[in-house]
This record gives sequence, structure tokens and C-alpha cells, in this order.
Amino acid sequence: MSNIDWMSITHPDDVQEDLDNMALLNAGKIDGFNMQKRYIKPDGSYVWINMTIAPMVVQKNQEPRHLCMIEDITEQKEMVQSLKMSEEKLRNIFENSTNIFYSHNTDHVLTYVSPQVEDILGYTQDEVKGNWANFTSDNPINELGFQYTLKAIETGKRQPLYNLELVKKSGEKVWVEVRETPIVENGKVVSIVGSVVDITERIEAIQVKESEARFKNMFLGHNATMLLIEPESGDIIDANDAAAKFYGYTKSNLCSININDLNTLSPEQVAIERNKALLKKRNHFIFNHRIANGTVRTVEVHSSPIKYEDKQILFSIIYDITEQKQAEQALIDSEKKLNIWINHSPACTKIVDPDLNLQFMSESGMQELKIEDVTEFYGKPYPFYFYPDSFKVPMRNNLEKVKKTGETITQEAAVLDIQGNELWYRSTLVPVFDDNEELEYIMIVSLEITDRKRDEQALKNNESRLKSLVSIFQRDFHEHRELLDFSLEESIKLTESKLGFICLYDNKTEQFSLFSWSKEAMKECNIEDPQSIFKLEKTGIWGDAVREKRAIIINDYHAPNSHKKGIPKGHAKLKKVIVIPVHFNNQIVAVVGVANKETDYTQNDVLHLDILMKNTWSILHKIENDVFIKEQNKVLTKLNKDKDK
Repeated sequence: MSNIDWMSITHPDDVQEDLDNMALLNAGKIDGFNMQKRYIKPDGSYVWINMTIAPMVVQKNQEPRHLCMIEDITEQKEMVQSLKMSEEKLRNIFENSTNIFYSHNTDHVLTYVSPQVEDILGYTQDEVKGNWANFTSDNPINELGFQYTLKAIETGKRQPLYNLELVKKSGEKVWVEVRETPIVENGKVVSIVGSVVDITERIEAIQVKESEARFKNMFLGHNATMLLIEPESGDIIDANDAAAKFYGYTKSNLCSININDLNTLSPEQVAIERNKALLKKRNHFIFNHRIANGTVRTVEVHSSPIKYEDKQILFSIIYDITEQKQAEQALIDSEKKLNIWINHSPACTKIVDPDLNLQFMSESGMQELKIEDVTEFYGKPYPFYFYPDSFKVPMRNNLEKVKKTGETITQEAAVLDIQGNELWYRSTLVPVFDDNEELEYIMIVSLEITDRKRDEQALKNNESRLKSLVSIFQRDFHEHRELLDFSLEESIKLTESKLGFICLYDNKTEQFSLFSWSKEAMKECNIEDPQSIFKLEKTGIWGDAVREKRAIIINDYHAPNSHKKGIPKGHAKLKKVIVIPVHFNNQIVAVVGVANKETDYTQNDVLHLDILMKNTWSILHKIENDVFIKEQNKVLTKLNKDKDK
């Protein structure tokens, strides 16, 4: 062995590294070295060795010698190589599978995610950080999966597979099936490895089946007449019990015939209409259907395409409207006959053509709206230009709906006459067709209901007033300000105002003292140095209410008015005002004012305020008496104590 040239048996790929190391050693630049290299055996194979070389101590003038220790590591190298190949194969499986493979630590932080995550979720490997909770939806089913993972970490045992609903980078939701295995080292779980399979199509298929089952149950048990129809041929695929009952067939017989056997139209016409439903161009139809006993019934059909058992079919719901149509026809015939005397009816009758231009208005309508010559409006769009939008918009919409559907529609709305006075009408819009079932005109019959509307509003106001009085009587007030502030807010609500105030009045000094402003008035008031005492002689509207002992109503505050004496700079802006004197024990004790109602103030507002304030002062008087009695009781109690002493 001593004569062997070690370099000659060294693997060519390792020679240069060996020579470099020896050169450094001989030059004294290193004390020794260690390297792994291959020796070629006589049969051409090679072994791996771990070689350690260190210089030996020699006598002076002796050639340098080196101690070389060699260890055979071939088996170790082969094991490492085998492991690398195994890892490479496993990684190829992971990276070329359609599944996502992952691992996370016991804190649920992901430590590895395979590249398939981008195919399934749209995220790159670098973008997937944190834990799966960052990518789950808010579906409650996800909680079960999290619990399984926790249990696997706690017990070290594999848990059942589970489903999660994840959210893709695009926001789209995807269903996955998760299989996990805990990795245990020294009796402790150190990580979780798992795989994720996209099962969205499977879940959707299950949901479709469940949906079809629900639809089937609904279809069979519904009281409405329902049919499932093959769109190309018109064959009836299925029918519910209600359909069998309506048409007078058994279910099996009904499912053996064609829709053409029921419809009185020609097969060609039925096919055209059926195609419109299939293409979603139309889904509402009126047909005449012949039932088993030969009777023809008018039916309203709502038909839409649906996917059922992997086929596109028509789902039709049928309503029997025979009586309704007969009634509508009878109404139309009756109204045609009424043309003779319609012009003398107290109802305002108008006729508009299919383009919604006015063609006729009855005499009563001209009188109610104060129109001298209605022919000026003939041929022009209806409703009139001077009507408010609250009438024009719904009337136009309803006229268009009558044109489109042929339905009779009723609406209630207010109009203005030519002078601007408000009138309420209940209008019925009736389409009239010619013999060819084409719209000839629309008749609008309007009955004035102004008095009824006013009565309804009066009743509403009375109810509000009653509620205000009841709320005042039911509350337990302990002091003047609490009562008067509450009554002021109720006054504002009762009159639908925005602002309000209460001024107390002293008949002896003839002075007002401002007691209470409404909250909104305080917000709007920007007077720098507001006064609280006002002399009667220097006040305008307030003073006139006292001087004239009556309510003062101003519905246009900006117009000239003798009651006004101006308001200070920064005062809340006034548009409409009402001020009433408050009488108690034959004296005026206060004035109450409210302002800025949307509509004009009327005597009804005066009445409501008057009744509310009279009752308020009655309660106020009771509070004063209660206070007086309490004070007297205190005095008597003190006198009795002094007497006992």
C-alpha cells in the first residue's frame, strides 16, 4: 500500500480539490484539512471516503510527512443520496399534483404551501402567509374544521377529513376537502401536514340535487296549477295535483299529452310564444285553454326556462282568470254605453289616446279645475302642465302601465286647479280596446275627494291632539319649566312646525317675558345679546295677539304685513307664523307661537294650540297649588313643633 500513488486512484472530479489542499498544506498556509472524496477500485467502481490529513513532526532536514486518516463513508453517502432522491420524488409529487400540500406549526402558522395554491386560490406561494383562517369565508361550517385541527394538535391523532369554504384572491368562493396528519416527535405534536382538494364542483352538484329535490316537493305540493313542458316539442313532462284538478285529467293522462292539446291557438302560434319564453323575451301570457270537459277557460300563464335534471325545460304557473276577464269585458261594454250621459256625471271624466294626449274632458272637470276652454288642451299631453309632480309622476307611470299591461289602475293624488287651489281626486284608469284588441283610448274617471281628505287629515290631527293631551295628563310634572318645555315641543309636533316659543305675559306691567324657545329655534338663533323682557307697546305679532285677543296667522312672512315690526339681526328665519293668546281665569297669561310649517296655517292649528295650552295652564295651576300646599304644611309643622316646646 505504501507504493500506491493515491492521486492515481482518486476520482478525476476530486483530484483538483485534493491538489489545492495539499499545496496549501505544504506551503504552511493551513495546518491540515478534511475532505470527502472518491477512490476508484480495480473493478472500476468507487468508494466514498472521509479523509483527514495533518502534518507530522519530523527531524531536521527530513522530508515533510503527513498523517492521513481514512474512513469509508460509502454507505452513508448512498443513504444520503437515496434520501435526496426520495425527497425529490416526493417534491415532484407535491408540485405536480392537482392538490395543495401544506404544513403548519402548532400555532397554525403555515410553514409550507405547494405551488398548486395559485391554481386553486389564485395566490402565489409567497402571498400565502399566516394561517388558513386568513383565507376562509364566514361560513359557519369552517368552525368544525378548525376544531378538528385543534383536536389533532392536542391528541396527536389524525382526525376525520373536513370541508372548508375558502375565498380566492378574486373574491370568488371555493369549497375544499382537507385531510390532515399530526407530526409527533418525542411524544409531542410539532406540526400538522395536510392536503387540500378542490371539491367545488362536487358541492355544487350536491346543491343542485338538493335544490331539485326542494323544487320537486314545492312543485308537487303547491296549490297553484303548475306544468313542466319540453320547450321544443311542447310535451308536458310533469304536472302537479292542482293542474290535474284544474284541467280535469288524471296526472298520468295530463303528462301524456301536448300543450297544444290544451291551447286554443294553432300549434304554430303556440310554438312561437313558447320560444319567446325559452329565450326570456317574454314570460307572461294570456291564453284560452280547453279543459277535459270541453269548456274553454281564460288563463294567465307565467313561464320561464329552468334547468331540471340536466335539461332546459319550461316551468309554467297557470292562473284561471276567466271570471276576471269577463268582469273586465263587462266593465268595458258598460262604459261604452255610458258615453251618452258621461258628460253630465259629477265625476271628472277624461279620455286620452294611446299617445297619452288629451282628447276629451267632461263638463264637471272643467268646472272643478276652473278651465274656461278645455279644447285648448286637446291633442296635448296629459296630465296638465300646472299639476304638481306629486300627481303628474304617478299618473304618467300608471298611464304607461295601462298601455303596457291592459290593466285597470286606481290612484289617489292631489292636483291644482288653474288658479293654484289644491283638489284631491281618486282616479281610475280604464283601457278601452277596439274589436281587434288594440288599445283605442284610456278613460280616466276622477272623483273629487277633497272633503274626505280634509276630514281624514282633521281626524289625524284630532288623534295627534288627543295623544298630546293624554301624554301631558299622564306625565308627572314637578315644575313649570318641565311642563311648558314639553307642551311647546308637543305644539310644534301637533302643527307640523319647525320652531316655537312661549312668552309669559303680565297684565299689570304689560310686559312679555320670553320663557321657552324650542330646541331648533335655539340652534338657528344667532342674536348676540338677546333680550328676554318685551313691552307690549313695542311688540308686533305678539302684541297684536294680546291687543286683539285672537290668534294672528301670517302664511307669507316676507310679504308686507301690518302685524310685523321687524326682527333682530341673527333671529331664526321665519316663513310662516302663528301666535295665539293663552287665556286662563279670564286673563291673557301668555302667548304661544309656532313657525315654518310646510303648508299654510289654518284655524285647525289655532284650535289645536288653544285646547293644548288651556289644558297646560290647568296643570300648571295644579302644580302651583301643590307647591303652595306643601309650603303651608311646612309652616304648620314648624308651628306645631314650636308649640310643643
